[in-house]
Amino acid sequence: MLKQNTVYYIKDNSGNGQVASDHTKSKKCTLKDIARRSDLSCAAVSQILNNRGGAFTSEATKKLVRSIAEELGYKQNFSHKLQRGDRTNTVALLMSLPRLEWEQHIQSLSMHLTELCNTKEYATYVFHMTLSPGRNLEIIEKLIERGTDHFILIGLPKGHGKVISRIEALNRSWIAYGNHRLIKRQVGVDVENGTTQILQYFREHGISDFKMFLPGRSERISALKAFYPECTDQELHDRYLCIDKAFEEPLHSGETIIVQLAEIGYRQTRKLLETSSPPQALVYLSDYTMQGGIRALYESGIIPGRDVVLAGFNNTAAVQGSPFRLISVDQNIEQVAGELFAHLFDDSPCRIKVAPALKLNWI
Repeated sequence: MLKQNTVYYIKDNSGNGQVASDHTKSKKCTLKDIARRSDLSCAAVSQILNNRGGAFTSEATKKLVRSIAEELGYKQNFSHKLQRGDRTNTVALLMSLPRLEWEQHIQSLSMHLTELCNTKEYATYVFHMTLSPGRNLEIIEKLIERGTDHFILIGLPKGHGKVISRIEALNRSWIAYGNHRLIKRQVGVDVENGTTQILQYFREHGISDFKMFLPGRSERISALKAFYPECTDQELHDRYLCIDKAFEEPLHSGETIIVQLAEIGYRQTRKLLETSSPPQALVYLSDYTMQGGIRALYESGIIPGRDVVLAGFNNTAAVQGSPFRLISVDQNIEQVAGELFAHLFDDSPCRIKVAPALKLNWI
């Protein structure tokens, strides 16, 4: 799908945001270059790139101009719009933590949002926030100075209260992705619903002996309580839960995030196997921790999916392509992206939870 005026921000070693383009050109592309290639006037090209093509400009012509602009590495200068006080039709996707860029469902969400913005003729920035609240506020100021109109927060950055207040004070719109208790505008995935689907599958298939590897606070524990209302909290803990404080420890940024999560799953599974025989099923916090669990089971001579049913979250490509019979909860990211975009442009409170889908990756 065509990308229109998409600029990605990357994080350098100093923690400062820097602009990175899909194209590195030795010569700056101008409207004249695009007009020459498309056989149109500069005025016509300018109107198309500024989303003012009008009723007499065909979609084919618009597509041609934007394709040439992307090929030549054209970057719009919004200064004239800012001087007039015009809106620039730009959306910033703010990655709250550097490690998020390595998680597959976040990559998918970013891609769907970018493509959706492009089809609606909005330019997009993708920016990685830092661990410094002060620096994050500076990033917001810089993006607004450059004409950013709308902000989608992927998770909550450090100092998010001041970040959101500043966005609102300057009359820009925002919405967040995630399940955050005190955030008034957000779209997230109904994790409790996904957990209930796993538990319902277990019940339908006669699986009553299972363990769930979870942090101390989790919506999945709420789902477990609702599914077994006859059990006390202590009974649920003793029968079904393996609480691990490793989830509460900070994870290092970088590609090794996947390795770190897998290592947690490996340690959890090894610890369980050392103290008891394997249950009928194991439920992991994510597909990444489940990958570590698979390694631990296999080393112990236990075949995942045959000897023990395994369930994870996010339905990553690794799980979909696994030779083992694995269950995972798909977040319906395309629908999440659609809800985020649909509710981005107003300021009314909204708390939307998208129902996920249980995936049996052997069908």
